Amino acid sequence: MKKVLFLSLLCLAIINITLAQSKTKAIDYSTSKKDLTETLEKIYLAYNTRDIKSFLSLMDDDGLFCGTDSRNIWDKAAYSKLMTEMFADTSFSPNISVDKREIHFDTGRNSAMVVDQFFFPGINKYRYVM
Repeated sequence: MKKVLFLSLLCLAIINITLAQSKTKAIDYSTSKKDLTETLEKIYLAYNTRDIKSFLSLMDDDGLFCGTDSRNIWDKAAYSKLMTEMFADTSFSPNISVDKREIHFDTGRNSAMVVDQFFFPGINKYRYVM
């Protein structure tokens, strides 16, 4: 009886380990970085071409949108209003060009943080809208 119980527990342990290993996928970081980069480039293209529909479609409904000033924190509705006004302004000439990009994945492999460094002149008019 002890041998059967021990063998059953051993089989359960092996099955459990096998299932756990089969659920753990290796993440292809180069593909993930490529996908993130492509999405960011779509965002900047839409911004630079004033394509408000495409630009806003790439923003998450639950997003938090931050500017350079501590008062520049918007939800999507407020950010959409601001960007629509900004894109409609003919004196505004968008021209974002990323100088540096850092992409870091979290240790749990569930998310990534992307930091883009760029300068875009002519934005001061819209800095303190909210």
